[in-house]
Amino acid sequence: MEGTIIKHNMFHDDNHEIIAFNSTEFLLNIDFVKKVADIPNFYRYSIFKQSTQILLIYELNEGYEWYALGYLTLFDNTIDLPLWSSKYKKNV
Repeated sequence: MEGTIIKHNMFHDDNHEIIAFNSTEFLLNIDFVKKVADIPNFYRYSIFKQSTQILLIYELNEGYEWYALGYLTLFDNTIDLPLWSSKYKKNV
């Protein structure tokens, strides 16, 4: 697998890094990706596919809160992460 990640503008640092990766392990060890695993209530990384866009997502609070980390390009369209799906808590 080869691909790139473009850092999402949620970081508000005007640094639109484009970093190549060749494995899921390498992707998850990219500095700005790896940092979010230290956020309290970190749950997991996942991917979201919509038409031509693929996003790397990080989830908090067992998946009830989520944020985009970056846009992915995957040359063979595979990555070893779960597909993201929305979860909502019912109001009581």
